[in-house]
Amino acid sequence: MTLYLKACPRCHGDIALDDDQFGRYMECLQCGFLVRPKAEDTPSPVAPRKTAAA
Repeated sequence: MTLYLKACPRCHGDIALDDDQFGRYMECLQCGFLVRPKAEDTPSPVAPRKTAAA
């Protein structure tokens, strides 16, 4: 768990970066404000590229 001090946009409280079975999330420890990181911030599985047979 990572803490970001005074980073909450709602109450300026402390935000904890954590993860669960659904992925990563950021939650304010004071007011409970919850933020999920954007999809481009998380790595996505890469499909293997098909190559043309020569």
